[in-house]
Amino acid sequence: MSIRSSCLRRALPMFALLLAAASTAHAGWWIFGKAKGRPEMTRLYVGGIDLSQSDGKMAVYRNQLKENSLEIKGFFRSPQSTVAEAKLSLDGGRSWVEKEKIALANDSFSYSFEPKPEQEYDVRVSVLDTKGQESDSGDLPRAVFVYHEKS
Repeated sequence: MSIRSSCLRRALPMFALLLAAASTAHAGWWIFGKAKGRPEMTRLYVGGIDLSQSDGKMAVYRNQLKENSLEIKGFFRSPQSTVAEAKLSLDGGRSWVEKEKIALANDSFSYSFEPKPEQEYDVRVSVLDTKGQESDSGDLPRAVFVYHEKS
């Protein structure tokens, strides 16, 4: 019997044991975007009004504007990583604001625009983290508001 075959006979059972142990281990860290803990919105403000304190429907008046602009600001958290992008729609998700126009900083985003009088806005927000996970749209705050020129 050669030294090579003797080494193989000893190594084979150890290799089989190692293979069996590895097959029961859960190695989910390598699956991009599949880890638990999606990012989520924690607060959403329209014109300084906290939507967690409302039913999601509101009126916005001229005195809530700053220099004719209305600010939409959101706060979020991501348990697994940091948030890389915020997505914002003013028409219920039919179209999305260009991401370059949304300011992103330290677990928050903001977007300002000049609202048109008597127009209804249906605000939808979504955030994407650096692991590729997007917030669950069913859990996100939603705001429907109409801008009125007169207060």
